[in-house]
Amino acid sequence: LEHGAEFVVATHGEAGASALFAEERFFQPAPAVAEVVDTNGAGDAFSCGFVDGWLESHDPARALNRGAEQAGRAVQSPGLAPI
Repeated sequence: LEHGAEFVVATHGEAGASALFAEERFFQPAPAVAEVVDTNGAGDAFSCGFVDGWLESHDPARALNRGAEQAGRAVQSPGLAPI
């Protein structure tokens, strides 16, 4: 942020994700999933969901939630993309 970024987002695996916007901090727990099949691609899925949520709403909490939802789908699917 001190170098000009509008916000910073970090994923924490099963511990969820967080974002820092100026002076505001946001946290999103990881979604409960029935079974973790493959974690490969979960970060990419989170990123895509976050960007989709951000472009739709410009709401950090909504964007984090959308990212978490997509990552939750990804870890329940074999391979790199949710079924």
